[in-house]
Amino acid sequence: MLETMLKPKRPFACCLLAVAALAGCGGSNLNAPPAPIASTASLNGARLALAVPESPSFTARVPPDWKDATAAAFGGVIGAVARASIRDGDGDRMAKEFGVVDPALAVGQGLARRLRMSHRMSEAPATATPVAQTVDAVVAAAPEADMILDVRSQVFGFNYLSKEPTKFFVMNITWARLIDARSKAVLAEARCIPLKAPPMQKFEQLVGNNGEGIKAGLTAYVDPCIEQLAEKMKL
Repeated sequence: MLETMLKPKRPFACCLLAVAALAGCGGSNLNAPPAPIASTASLNGARLALAVPESPSFTARVPPDWKDATAAAFGGVIGAVARASIRDGDGDRMAKEFGVVDPALAVGQGLARRLRMSHRMSEAPATATPVAQTVDAVVAAAPEADMILDVRSQVFGFNYLSKEPTKFFVMNITWARLIDARSKAVLAEARCIPLKAPPMQKFEQLVGNNGEGIKAGLTAYVDPCIEQLAEKMKL
């Protein structure tokens, strides 16, 4: 299972794709190759909006036999609501308790800044209400834009190694699209899928100090994802 991420040839990426598929994450085929933009000429001087995406559920995976013991083992570390979220498998409750933020918006902001600088694009407003992933919904959220950047997480959270269940890692897959607001055409599209295994952590490192390990792990994905998406989309 997940321990194969330590082998060569992008096994961690394959592991994350499997997790995303099991989670039923939205979007087109997770294994689809990136679609780089054919020409950047239309970007020059355009008004660019960054959509505010809906977030997927936070994935908080622990070994099945931990669910009854976790509250007792880590009672002083994670708090009552977080303990309940582990028992019930409700990662969203844990994320809310710890204030864990979906990294997709930070990735989108960084990619949008890069686009505006390289193509002299101006900023167009978008609704602050998170929008669904359909092209129509994204376009409707930014009526003043010529181009819309839609960046969203398909999976974010943490998981464990099946053969070493005391070792946990933070995970994230980010999906980005550049959409022409007038034609509703997707001009470029790609996913940021980490190619290197992240640091392994003990559970108390993940959840201690209000989820400090989770937050640091997600933050570590942001800058590499901006670079990877820009490269894959040829922006």
